[in-house]
Amino acid sequence: VDVTVRLPHASGKLQAELDRCADVRDRRYLEEGVELDLRIGRAHLAQLAGRYPELVVPDDVTQPDDDLLLE
Repeated sequence: VDVTVRLPHASGKLQAELDRCADVRDRRYLEEGVELDLRIGRAHLAQLAGRYPELVVPDDVTQPDDDLLLE
């Protein structure tokens, strides 16, 4: 999925993991943290969000699509 996530500046370990496991399309350093535009698998993103509570991910991105469940 293509998604924009936000994380604190001090989350260097998380930033490094995202650089390794996702295609980081853009990175913006804001006053409140770092915003990253990513392309990453939905399941992998959900795992990272579970391991790193400081990772702000839109709720609808980590939830499975209802259409996919019907197939």
